[in-house]
Amino acid sequence: MNRRAIGLVRTEGINMLVAIAAAMFVGLFGWGAQYFGWSDPESKVQLALFTSFVLGSVCGYKSKG
Repeated sequence: MNRRAIGLVRTEGINMLVAIAAAMFVGLFGWGAQYFGWSDPESKVQLALFTSFVLGSVCGYKSKG
């Protein structure tokens, strides 16, 4: 396998991880309270999920460049 093919495989794997992370975030943010049964009347859990997603995205972007 040449270097270009290895790079394509690696890129596809990273894109799959990003898609899985985004799907998990949307699922937890939208339906996590019903699925896991947590009580979140003040939306603090959703705020924590959103903050961790944004900070993770920023860190991933910074480490990539």
